[in-house]
Amino acid sequence: LIGGLRQRGIRESEANAAIDRALEEIGLSIDDVARSFVERIARRKSPTTGEIEAKLYRRGFSRDVIRRVLSSESETE
Repeated sequence: LIGGLRQRGIRESEANAAIDRALEEIGLSIDDVARSFVERIARRKSPTTGEIEAKLYRRGFSRDVIRRVLSSESETE
């Protein structure tokens, strides 16, 4: 979503804020969405942390979100 908004000339900070507001309205956070992607990726095969990071980054997640989500995932294991 953020990539699509940026292609239309929306600044990244504004795109992030819009996505955060939309997710908040439905009771989710960007971290929740990223965790969902991690779970789907992990079910398909046993990816390395680097592969997960790369896939999340390609989907438009920020490095901060990726670090937070992967750090929380490793704490729960």
